[in-house]
Amino acid sequence: MKFNKRVLAVLMAVLLMIPSMPISATGQAGAETVVQEVSSEKETVPEKEETSAQESASEEEGTGTVEETSKEDSTDENVENGTTEHESSEITSTETETTEETTDEEITEGTTEETTEELTEEETTEEELVTEPSEEVLFNTGKCVYSVVGRKDFFDYNLGDACFEENGSYTINIPEENPFFPYEVQFTHNGEKTNKWFMSPNNSVEIGGHTFYVSAYFDNKAITQMSLKVAGRTIIVYPQKKEFTDGDGVMPTSLLPLEEEWLDVDLSAYTPAELTMVSVDSIFAGDKALKDSDKVVWTKFFDDDYKISTSGDVLDLSYDTYSSSTNTWEMIVGDADQLAAGNKRYFVNIKVKESKSWLTPTVYVQDTAGNRSRIKVSKSEYYDYNKDYDRRWEVNVPSGEVENKENTYLSFSINPSVFGNTLFSHFKVYEGKFTTAAEAMSGTDITDRICAADMTKKDAGYTVTGQMTQWITMITYDNGDNITGCLPIYLNFITSGNYIGRSLYDRSGSNSKYVIDYSESKYINGCYEITNTLYSGYAADQEYHLVLTYYEAGVSNTSAVTGAYVGQFSSIAEAAGAGAKDIKASLFDSNYNTGGYPADYSKGVYFTIFAGSDGENGQEVYHYLIKTKEGSGSNTSLSGNTMVRFRGLLDKKGNRVKSYQVDVDEDSYAEYNYLTILVEENVDLSNLAPEFITEEGIHLYAPGSSSPEISGKSVHDFSNGPVQYTAAAENGSNSKNYWLQIVKVTNGEGWLYMNSLADDDSETKTENGIIYSTREMLLDAYHDNVHDILLANMGTDAVSALSVELISDSVQLDRYWTLSGDYDLSGCTTLEKVTSYGGLPNLAKIRIRAKEGTTDGADISGTLKVKSGSETLMVLNLTGSVGDPSILTKDIPQAVKYVPYGTMIQNSNKYGWNKVNYRFVSGTLPIGMEVKANGEIYGVPREAGEFTFTVKMENGYNNFKPSTMTYTLKVLENTDPNVEAATDTGYNLMERIQNVAPDSTSDQTLVSQGIYAEFVDVYLDGVKLTKNVDYTSESGSTRITIRSQTLKASNVSGTHTLGIEFRTQDTDTLKRAAQNYQVEGTGNPDHESGNDNQGDGGSSSSSGGSGSSDNGGSIPENNQNIGGNFVNNEGVSGNSGSNSSVTGNVVESIIYTVQEGDTLWKVAEKYFGSGIYWEQIYQDNLTTISNPDRIYAGQVIVINLTSINNQEEERDPNLTYYTVKPGDSLWRIALQFYGNGRYWRKINQANDNIPDPKYIYEGQVIIIPDI
Repeated sequence: MKFNKRVLAVLMAVLLMIPSMPISATGQAGAETVVQEVSSEKETVPEKEETSAQESASEEEGTGTVEETSKEDSTDENVENGTTEHESSEITSTETETTEETTDEEITEGTTEETTEELTEEETTEEELVTEPSEEVLFNTGKCVYSVVGRKDFFDYNLGDACFEENGSYTINIPEENPFFPYEVQFTHNGEKTNKWFMSPNNSVEIGGHTFYVSAYFDNKAITQMSLKVAGRTIIVYPQKKEFTDGDGVMPTSLLPLEEEWLDVDLSAYTPAELTMVSVDSIFAGDKALKDSDKVVWTKFFDDDYKISTSGDVLDLSYDTYSSSTNTWEMIVGDADQLAAGNKRYFVNIKVKESKSWLTPTVYVQDTAGNRSRIKVSKSEYYDYNKDYDRRWEVNVPSGEVENKENTYLSFSINPSVFGNTLFSHFKVYEGKFTTAAEAMSGTDITDRICAADMTKKDAGYTVTGQMTQWITMITYDNGDNITGCLPIYLNFITSGNYIGRSLYDRSGSNSKYVIDYSESKYINGCYEITNTLYSGYAADQEYHLVLTYYEAGVSNTSAVTGAYVGQFSSIAEAAGAGAKDIKASLFDSNYNTGGYPADYSKGVYFTIFAGSDGENGQEVYHYLIKTKEGSGSNTSLSGNTMVRFRGLLDKKGNRVKSYQVDVDEDSYAEYNYLTILVEENVDLSNLAPEFITEEGIHLYAPGSSSPEISGKSVHDFSNGPVQYTAAAENGSNSKNYWLQIVKVTNGEGWLYMNSLADDDSETKTENGIIYSTREMLLDAYHDNVHDILLANMGTDAVSALSVELISDSVQLDRYWTLSGDYDLSGCTTLEKVTSYGGLPNLAKIRIRAKEGTTDGADISGTLKVKSGSETLMVLNLTGSVGDPSILTKDIPQAVKYVPYGTMIQNSNKYGWNKVNYRFVSGTLPIGMEVKANGEIYGVPREAGEFTFTVKMENGYNNFKPSTMTYTLKVLENTDPNVEAATDTGYNLMERIQNVAPDSTSDQTLVSQGIYAEFVDVYLDGVKLTKNVDYTSESGSTRITIRSQTLKASNVSGTHTLGIEFRTQDTDTLKRAAQNYQVEGTGNPDHESGNDNQGDGGSSSSSGGSGSSDNGGSIPENNQNIGGNFVNNEGVSGNSGSNSSVTGNVVESIIYTVQEGDTLWKVAEKYFGSGIYWEQIYQDNLTTISNPDRIYAGQVIVINLTSINNQEEERDPNLTYYTVKPGDSLWRIALQFYGNGRYWRKINQANDNIPDPKYIYEGQVIIIPDI
């Protein structure tokens, strides 16, 4: 081993000489002298070859006197200042002395050979007696341990691998080129191992009384030193710590240029705020520092979104610190060009502090009297998974502690257990999202509130509400008030209650399957009766596993459950006394494959769950009756995944074909489903079987096949272009197409391949040697808001001076992923990657981004040219759109009062798998109108005017952001011209309703040109009429016969409007026909006529009760009180008696301030669910309202909410009903049924009898919708 090490040391010394212009640190010139000495000695004294090798080894691993004097004179100064001195006079002197010593030795050996022979036996005997050196230090630079001993032990006794210089020092020649400093060496002295870092090539360390130096070779092409600046402090970047081994010498590849290197830097003392502003302080290539103009390219590990920076530019390293103590960044130094072959890739492991709990919240509630109390924070977590979703801080508190409180206040501080001593001096917080400190300081400073020092004081803290989201920005400063960080944080304040979630699984097969299609819940006598309707194919009476999860203030905490039993019990003691077994362990076991309580639930199984001990204040007791019911719904638990991964090729004989699979993410075309595999020139494309992997349940088909594809077996012909495959998902509804192209290398001239050229829709053609094609691109979140075009040179010769030019008003080229024309694109000479990361050298990428200021939904247009030098190779016509799927409709058509209306909000969604949903979020819609989930603004407006409201479109794909749009709907009065103009072409009335006399008993027929199959409904003054009660209909175009009693509109004289709704059969588009007619005579005048003749309405003896309405012409809107007869909002006549006052007990009285545009009818609709109760409000406010037709904005009235004793409607057996109990709120009811109070809006939307969600009353029956 010793001989091998000495020989390898000699070889290393020789190899270090190979570069023609070496730049050496300490001792490099000495290596050259050693080589010369070895050569001279070998020629003069062949029999001393072994001794020469030993001496050469010592020179390779430690040059002797070359730097000795210089080191002794300047060690302290050099270490401090990082300088290197070369004393040429000392080098010359040393060389002379060495030469003289060699010459004397040769003369002596030449003239005293006989004497040497006589002494041989004696010397050998002495050497055999000395086997241990008198002093020894071992060192290891990574792969081999070398022994350095005293000169006498080395020369006289043949011990060690090298010897100390006469002054006791030793210089280690670093075996690899361009070593990165600090440089780590392991020393062993007296059996103790010590790892030492040489901070620079001029540094030295002391081991066992000896000074060790290092000597290194640099070619000034690779980074050898680097530091970062954070918060004004300089941080040294280290190479990755070594794993030291003892092999037989230097690795064969150690002198080859390193393509990749791993580095480490410790930034764990800095908060996420300070990590937003990290800059490169210094970078050395050999002994030369990079200039300010030199480029450094950074990106997050495994991310190809490269940022080009120069010295001093700020880097944001603040994300991905949530749950990791280390994150990795990639750095490329050199020319900021993807084709620059001389660039080197560095991976920097950054040590950070795990940040998920670095912010500590404090929350107080305050009542109306100003009394404050601190409440528990059930969860506080900071998230920063990636830069796209920014930084989010989620704070959860129990909803029960904030209910019925006037205000809730939040403050925060830095968690001392995470950052005990912050390196910033102080920080400020601004309301809003800002990316620079200058922007933030133009906003509202909320530091005093959100970082309040004393939260016990009245109004101290930042006011928050349940389910609140708010951007805040944190700015950090050093002692000199210099800005050191700018961190925007998305604050999400959440109030959550305690609840139990449930799941049901079938474990009869090899895999667990979730089986619940939907559930119905009823709360009866303190027990939740839950009926689970199963997916089709699952019998109700087989065994299923029920899994429960207990959530405390929205956070899973099964440990809080103190007991779970089959049966009904009021306490844990009662359950134990009855001999019931505690089944918590299985019932609350969340293991997907084994957890859950097994039972046949078809007849119902009772459970009682306890959270808290008996007698404990606040103990929670949950009673459940769990049932199963067979259903017919398809199993949505079956996977909709369609992902297929192609990974290689076999020929028809089953032999593996050498190939390279292009990463699917490298090209953004379509839905990343135009795939490419590269193969060698001699491959037969006509008989290839792709290898692929799929998720469970996916079947892959090729055109014309009657059975699914088999990986590595199904053979296809790829010689004519791409082969299309279709992946069918397990759920039977989802599918996805893939186009796989196999491309061969051709020998000779370079040519460019692009995957989209083979798409028929691209309309590719070649004219005069130039390829013309159309390229569609969607710059949305699914494509990371960029579009990548991969180019492959499939010839073996290079494509010279490859460049790209883009002309567009909407998009631009990425700074890094572009082609400048300064470099060639290599030919395809290998299908094997030469580095761990990156692709083949014949691949290049073009990345396109939206220009700043381009709005979502904007169309893309432009031309992209690819050139080789001045020769145009390819011209692409760019099409597509910018942004996530969003609302396109900016304006909506006007409506006419009482005429059916429908308009569809258009969007830019182009993905079948992205299901969009619309909802009304704010503003005012006319009475009778709604925004449907499919985006249709629909209804029959029952009031005129202008109505402004906002609609939100939510995307099913989570990474797509929602889109909102504000509209103003103008509703015209129902004048004859407006109503006539509302009729659509093709739906004109051929027969019309004539004016109606009060004493008329004749039904009338109207006929529209519209197709009867498209007919939907008829409306009278905005109220939908009931088929076969108010009218009949038949074909013959569309013939509608309306009953006389209906037409008379309860004898309300004046103008009335009939509207007919149609729906086209192909597109379901709303079409309409409409007309006005008059009810004549002396009945009550039309409520819109403006007639204020109160006498006419004062006493009526018409059929029905003894009417006593004193509303004259003012009875609002659609429900007219004429002697007790009503046409209600379903169009059905009924008898109310003498007045319309609400029957029932007063539950709560509220004070209401009349708003602009209010009528008693509208107010009644708002609080009682129907305008017919307007007279109740009038009767309750006789001293305030002198004329029910004359209420005004700002008027204060009393509204007595009552438990209305209406006849119970027939209940839908498919719906869940709930009777409101004392103390209930929609929040608590939602918490009871869904486990989360945030779903109260679902209940509110499902119940027309809840006009104001703040006011529900005991005994009220409401619908609990499924979610």
